[in-house]
Amino acid sequence: MTVKKIFVLCAHLFWVACVRSWAQDTDGVVATTLQINNSKCAAAGVDFLIEVRAVDAQGRVDQDAGIVVRVSAALVNPLVSSPSGKAPIYPPDTALARGYAAIPVKPFAAQPHARVAVTYVSGEPDLSGLGLRNSQDFRVDPGDIPQKVDMGSIQTAGLPFPVRVTLGTDVYGNPAQGGAFRISGAEGRAPGTSIADEGNASLAPVYSSPQTYGTDMFGIATFTVTLYRAETGRQIAVSMSIPEESTLTVRTPGLSGLFDVIHAAVIQNDVPPDENATNTTIPPGHLHLFTPARATAGVLFTSSVTVHDAFNNAVPDYAGFLRFETSPPSARNLLPGDLAAPGGSASASFTLFVPGPNVVRAFDPAASELSDEGRIDLALTSLLSDAVAFPSPYRPQEGPLTFRFYTETEAPVKAAIYNFASEKLWEWETFSDQLGPERLKLFTWSGKDDRGHDVPPGAYTCVIKVGEGIQKIKFGVIQ
Repeated sequence: MTVKKIFVLCAHLFWVACVRSWAQDTDGVVATTLQINNSKCAAAGVDFLIEVRAVDAQGRVDQDAGIVVRVSAALVNPLVSSPSGKAPIYPPDTALARGYAAIPVKPFAAQPHARVAVTYVSGEPDLSGLGLRNSQDFRVDPGDIPQKVDMGSIQTAGLPFPVRVTLGTDVYGNPAQGGAFRISGAEGRAPGTSIADEGNASLAPVYSSPQTYGTDMFGIATFTVTLYRAETGRQIAVSMSIPEESTLTVRTPGLSGLFDVIHAAVIQNDVPPDENATNTTIPPGHLHLFTPARATAGVLFTSSVTVHDAFNNAVPDYAGFLRFETSPPSARNLLPGDLAAPGGSASASFTLFVPGPNVVRAFDPAASELSDEGRIDLALTSLLSDAVAFPSPYRPQEGPLTFRFYTETEAPVKAAIYNFASEKLWEWETFSDQLGPERLKLFTWSGKDDRGHDVPPGAYTCVIKVGEGIQKIKFGVIQ
């Protein structure tokens, strides 16, 4: 065979090989390895997806590869059976579609380090000569762990109480290990702070610091909590976080328990004792009397009073009674009698008559520390009404002219009579209580001026002042 024929034959064989290669790999990518991608954490009893791709040296997926792979136990750190004897489940041999497959594996044992192997079995292109096999590490956490929270159904404001968390094992026998317990207010029902008061900042709940348990310590965690607000049906949450350095953690959304926080006072006798409840007695601390800043003399107004503990929580089992007094005192003031405060609060109605600054004091006669005062500025604007003169027109020879008005106060009363030219002819002053104990007040005028002379016929005006209240009465004098 000549050199020329040999050259032509080699060129023909090269062309056939190129055509065959082009026919087998239309995208220009030829798989040389298996790539594995999966998350770093699995859960016992839950399918764990392992993503397998046939890629070339540049990491490009060979979408024409018809490769069959097998997922099996790795030689190092293989998946093992759970404490209950449940063995891991591997799928049958799986064909890649367009160079890709997501293959489920189901582990049942919690392991800090686990590994599965993916091996080439058959297919095109034929990669058997490459011995393709790959693996990747991940961890397997326990499934849902049953838990119990013990904190007692009744606690006392201001006193720390224990919260005990007991964890069991999941359905496959895996214990709860590792992780960090955290305790906090539960969303929607979190314990509140104490009631704010003037000069007394709110006290926020106090939770103990998070505690971390290693793999050799599991099952029980104890915290302390101090709450300051008296409420019923409160809730706190105990959860487990997943720290970066933890190799094995519990994957649960958290747990919580309901309980009541009572005021920091004597616990009710009708409440059965609770082995976890605190029954220390702290007496009520003070009263809060809420009065309006302003009121009108002779007009009823309402105030409220509450009995509080040291943390400003109302004392619902307060068994005493409240008494009220005012300053300056007045026999006309209308005060409530001795008042019970069921539930630690009560409302009281008052009618005061002395204008100007007044002080209302509420106190428990059996407990000197339970006392509070409210200051009220008593106005008179609306306390003079319905002033009239009769008879009108007035004939002095028939007797005195009578003036009538209504008032609710014991303020000074001033009266003056003016002629048509606004000249003052007569004036007079007294106190309203000198005109009688009732609301209706009367005084008379003889028809003479301050010098004792009879006033001439004409039109006149009488101006009456009671405190800040003023009324004018027009009348006529005839012969």
